[in-house]
Amino acid sequence: MAFRNGRQVIPVRASRRSKAPGIIHDQSQTGQTVYVEPMVIVEMNNALYQARREERDEIRRILMEKTGELRSRFPQLRETIRMLEALDGFQATAKLALEYRCDKPQPAEGGLLRIKNGRNLELQFSREPVPLNLTLPGNKHGIIITGPNAGGKTVALKTIGLLALMHQAGFLIPAEASTSLPEFDNIFVDIGDNQSIDGGLSTFSSHILSLKNILEQATSGSLVLIDELGTGTDPDEGAALAEGVLQVLSERGATVIATTHHGALKTLAFENPYFENGSMSFNDRDLEPTYEFIPGIPGSSYALEIARRYEMDEAVLRYARSRIGEQREKLERLIVDLQRKISRYDALLKDTRERAEYYQRTLSGIEERKKEIDRKYSRAEKEALKRAGTMVSDLRKALEANIREVRERQASKASIKEAQSRFQEAEKTLGEKGREAGDIPAKSFRLGDLHTGMRVYVRSMQQNGTVLEVNPRTRKVWVDVDGSRLRLHPGWLEAAKAKHRKHTPLSRIRRLLRTTIWTSAESVPRRRCWRPTNLSTTPYCPD
Repeated sequence: MAFRNGRQVIPVRASRRSKAPGIIHDQSQTGQTVYVEPMVIVEMNNALYQARREERDEIRRILMEKTGELRSRFPQLRETIRMLEALDGFQATAKLALEYRCDKPQPAEGGLLRIKNGRNLELQFSREPVPLNLTLPGNKHGIIITGPNAGGKTVALKTIGLLALMHQAGFLIPAEASTSLPEFDNIFVDIGDNQSIDGGLSTFSSHILSLKNILEQATSGSLVLIDELGTGTDPDEGAALAEGVLQVLSERGATVIATTHHGALKTLAFENPYFENGSMSFNDRDLEPTYEFIPGIPGSSYALEIARRYEMDEAVLRYARSRIGEQREKLERLIVDLQRKISRYDALLKDTRERAEYYQRTLSGIEERKKEIDRKYSRAEKEALKRAGTMVSDLRKALEANIREVRERQASKASIKEAQSRFQEAEKTLGEKGREAGDIPAKSFRLGDLHTGMRVYVRSMQQNGTVLEVNPRTRKVWVDVDGSRLRLHPGWLEAAKAKHRKHTPLSRIRRLLRTTIWTSAESVPRRRCWRPTNLSTTPYCPD
């Protein structure tokens, strides 16, 4: 069964079509097969075709009816679509912020431009970029970035522009929360080569047209990013023109970030108070860029060094060095030496910070360990005192039982009182020791509470001592403890404790109790052995 022109047909060989009466609708390309609609199903095909036509008309009617209903609610639908678009945008920005660790910058107080570990998303899509750290105080209007080719100057400009645009659009930016970005009324960019053969524009002409547009529209609230300022023409004239552009923009109050290789612009920051120097770090040993921004100093272009690395003819290098001039060469050497010293200083500073963090972590660990030891010692002391109290309770019971027995045998009252007094003395000693190891710690001293000659109690040593010196600078206290000079933290000291009479050992208490009881019972004729309750001691049998 097949379909032709929307009707069901059967394929029949052309030589036998007379045996299948019906309507021929089509034939094959070779003419060997014809497609015939048998007469017996013509009416059925007609009914099917009519039903399909009616179905199509009904669908069209339903769609027209529902479209008419929606047309009356078009304003609500348009608002719903707008809200869905906004929610879709919020979700996309949230996913971007989560995936690339974006954060909200701080408000820019006084026009402060500060980027802390800013990352270029265009680079981060493919690899992890070197973060940009750059600060432009509110009293400055621009930064002149110098340094070698392929050192990251253009990437730094693009990173600043991208972060500013994301902030203006309400995005979270790929930088730390301490970043501060002002709100600019316009962002002007002159990056790249816009030369055009058809338009008759050279490299320099395209830059001039771009700078003209910037100078006509930039205001005090604008951000201007210019790459390779003054390039494409005579170096002296280009440097003079670039200096003029920067001077006009700074007087207007615009925020300007410009990159250049002109040596004359490296000294502009020392002459114009509105500009600062900056450079991209370069490893002069390996002749490899590190892509880190260094504020405050200009950078060398390293043109001759890079040319030597690529095995440029030595005669060319000697001639170029002679043409540079002695003063220019001295300036370049001075810049290179300064960058080396700054690199060494940064390495030492990083190492010092890492050591300080390590020592701080170690000290914190020691403090925590000391606290844990103090807690364990206090807990063990309290448990020992608790067991001693239980033993004293058992001794009391045994003593009272034996006193009753002695009384029954008419022992002297003086002997009984002596035994009781000795027991009370042991119980008092244990009670005082328990109060010393109680749950409520004594109040620790602060540095201002201490003075020379003051008697204090060193909690860790459980001894009294005398304050020898209080050092406010180090916030430490020198204490003499039993002839030893110790430097301690004020928090380890408490009020001096009164000296207690050395308590009688528990074993001696037992012997005294037994001796007292049996000495008082000398008149008892029969021999008797006894063991205190719940005590694993050898029974005492007097001779």
